Amino acid sequence: MPINSKELLFVVDENNNPLAPLPRDEVHAKGYWHRNSHVWIVNSKNQTLCGKRSLLKNANPGKWDPIFGGHTNAGEEYLDCAIKEVKEELGLSIDPSQLEFCKLHKSYKEKEFNSVYLLRGELDIDKLIIEKDELDKIEWRDSLELAGLGINDHPDWVSRGYEQEILNKIINKK
Repeated sequence: MPINSKELLFVVDENNNPLAPLPRDEVHAKGYWHRNSHVWIVNSKNQTLCGKRSLLKNANPGKWDPIFGGHTNAGEEYLDCAIKEVKEELGLSIDPSQLEFCKLHKSYKEKEFNSVYLLRGELDIDKLIIEKDELDKIEWRDSLELAGLGINDHPDWVSRGYEQEILNKIINKK
């Protein structure tokens, strides 16, 4: 499904207090604070599921990303958004109890509050249905290798500034 530039996003102030919903294009053009949900998916082999972003994406086209997620819509809670985004991007239905909350990350660069979750489990990625407007492909990547690669600063990867912290949590199985 192509990006709807008119969808209403959950706009907040710099302390994450809700304000009036505004269209996506206006939120990004004017740099308003808003909310996102991020889901990291990890299997028992300590691999992280990563997606290569579609070339159709406005932000970071063609880059690898260790998260699945997106903007929260007006009136939507972080957890509901996380579940919705995993369903949209991967065709995977999950229960709220499967998600482990990791942190709320404040990104000054993107003016976003990112609610970060971890989903642990075994997935056959050949059975997932990836949303082609969002992703070109997905693959399992060794979490220790990703940590060593320094994806926070790597030109082939989307950088959000908290990746190393989550990778350490995955590697140490905490």
